[in-house]
Amino acid sequence: MTVALSLLTAFAWTAFNYWIVPITKSTDPFVATLVLLVANALLTVPVALALDGLPGGGDLRPLGCAVLAGVLEALGFVLFFRALQTGDLAVVAPIVGLSGGIAAAGVIAFGEDIGVLIGIGIAVSLIGGCLAASQGRRRTAAGALPAAGTALCLGGMFALYAGAEDLGPVSAVAIGRLCALVLLGGIVAWRRLPLPSRATGARLLALGALDSGAFVAYVYAVARGPVSVAAVVVTQFSTLSAVVGIVLLRERLSPHQYVGIALAGAGTTLLALAQ
Repeated sequence: MTVALSLLTAFAWTAFNYWIVPITKSTDPFVATLVLLVANALLTVPVALALDGLPGGGDLRPLGCAVLAGVLEALGFVLFFRALQTGDLAVVAPIVGLSGGIAAAGVIAFGEDIGVLIGIGIAVSLIGGCLAASQGRRRTAAGALPAAGTALCLGGMFALYAGAEDLGPVSAVAIGRLCALVLLGGIVAWRRLPLPSRATGARLLALGALDSGAFVAYVYAVARGPVSVAAVVVTQFSTLSAVVGIVLLRERLSPHQYVGIALAGAGTTLLALAQ
């Protein structure tokens, strides 16, 4: 179930990335992230209250993890949109995809036990995802620096949401999103940034709803564990984006990208067999 839920998240994020690219070219990253988080909060907070109730007094440690995860997520979104403003998704995606490896390395370093088959699956999936999402003979590094910052933020966020699982899968996401919303709302108000047009705002709200469902699926995947498996499978959105390009956009890929797609699929299969 961990792999299935993680793949569901990866599919959702593939669609999210496909539709968000044109919006990032015309909308301030702070404003875009704020509108996304509004949709997230409207959907996740009522569900969290219904399923998990209010956090108890003994939930301070997981509560702190959820709060910090929300801050890192907000920063990661802003950096991701900055990266897409200056660079191409083909350059940005493989770098952001390393967030799964960062999260996996973190939880393994802190003592999560994995078997040999899972370790091999993680390594193969990461290598395949990077190969599939990278363009051959690409000389520009535009967007690479903010993309690297995104990978670090999202890697830390993945690991922290795992540490907040005692709150309940939906509550962890809801608390993180609320904290991020307060932070970004203050920044947008302080900078007096203009809100997007009604059409752009509607698209961002819809994408925020999609992202909200994806994150809930991811947190449920983490709750079933292992975290290292969930984090790596989720970041196969890079590979899925390449498949979408081949099937829907008729893109011609470099030979190493086809190899990467095959490796990512093989690695994900190993992870599924190891469950």
